[in-house]
Amino acid sequence: MYLGDGLPRQKPGSNPFRVLILLALIAVGLYVLTVKPETIPQPFKPTPTPTRTAASHAQEAETYFQEGRLDKAIESYKEALRRDPTIVETYVPLVRLLLFRSQIDEALDYADTALLVDPDHTDARAVRAMALDWKSSELADEGLEGDAEELLLQALNEANRVVEKDPTSAEAYAYLAEILFDLDNYEQADEALEIALELDPDSLDVLRVAGYLLEFRGYRQQAIEHYQKAIQLYPNLAMLHLSLGRTYLAAADFKTGIDSLKAAIELDPDNAEYLYFLGYAYFGTGEQALAADYFQQTLELRPDYAKAHCQLGLIYYRQRNWEGAIPELETAVEIYGDRLSYRNAFCYSTLGLSYFYLARCEEAYPLFDQVLEAIPDDTSSLEGIRLCEEAEAQGAESVTPTP
Repeated sequence: MYLGDGLPRQKPGSNPFRVLILLALIAVGLYVLTVKPETIPQPFKPTPTPTRTAASHAQEAETYFQEGRLDKAIESYKEALRRDPTIVETYVPLVRLLLFRSQIDEALDYADTALLVDPDHTDARAVRAMALDWKSSELADEGLEGDAEELLLQALNEANRVVEKDPTSAEAYAYLAEILFDLDNYEQADEALEIALELDPDSLDVLRVAGYLLEFRGYRQQAIEHYQKAIQLYPNLAMLHLSLGRTYLAAADFKTGIDSLKAAIELDPDNAEYLYFLGYAYFGTGEQALAADYFQQTLELRPDYAKAHCQLGLIYYRQRNWEGAIPELETAVEIYGDRLSYRNAFCYSTLGLSYFYLARCEEAYPLFDQVLEAIPDDTSSLEGIRLCEEAEAQGAESVTPTP
């Protein structure tokens, strides 16, 4: 304690007026302590920080999107909506990103919610049309053609409503073009796409749809040009590199296609679909071991990925490894069930042929019949039935002909 080095001072005499002032101050202090203690500063209490706004989360989501971190962007958009579920503009990009991540049912739920908030919001209705279209494609892949067509017509109605109300929406025309294309109405799809490109030639969705329409109509070089432009504008979106790689594969440029697919995987290493396509690329080049490795990596991420089971089983089949082929093909057929289509029929017929080569025709016949019921001219199944009938006629217990 510092006492000083001077002499003690003499106490001054008491001042009655000063005493009254002190008593008054003491009374005020006692009032504060007993009645309003919250007015006293508390130096050790944490200072409250301002709560983040919905807008700040939405802005953060856009940053993540530009970086290609779609899952983080989705989380931030959802947080923005938790803070303020009335901002319809937040639903629109969230629905698109959920579709890009193949979370189609959740995307539709958010699209429906957006229209409950504002039934007249054209962007929300447009992105709902996109979601219906993508859900339709998913159902078609599962062999549910009737349900798929019904959803496509709903999507078409939604897109038409938007372009009538807002003829300046490039994205709405792009979605309309995509829907018309999926309905095999190519001429009107081209017209809608042309309008979309005139309205906004740099829009992600416009470029994506342009590439998609051209790719699947066989105009691969033009498709490549649109995908490349989209990648220049959005270099971190793995899905664009996948689309570009897929187009190169269709053009039999496997080296460039593989490079594009590897770029997609580098941006999104845990995406089973990208690994599957890379395996498919190596399958096309004849590098069966590499292809099998990527199909196995695909199945580690998604054990229910039927297409990967099919391709892996086909590799084993071609290697005459019937015992290895059968479990993979059985798993694929079990996943597909009755959803047999032109796209997956080879899984059923190859499984039947694998049974044949192990002298198990009693298990092969039902598979061949199932395929022929859906596709009467399926050559693999017809050949399988012929082989089984010949083997039975010869009374052979086992056969090992070359497939």
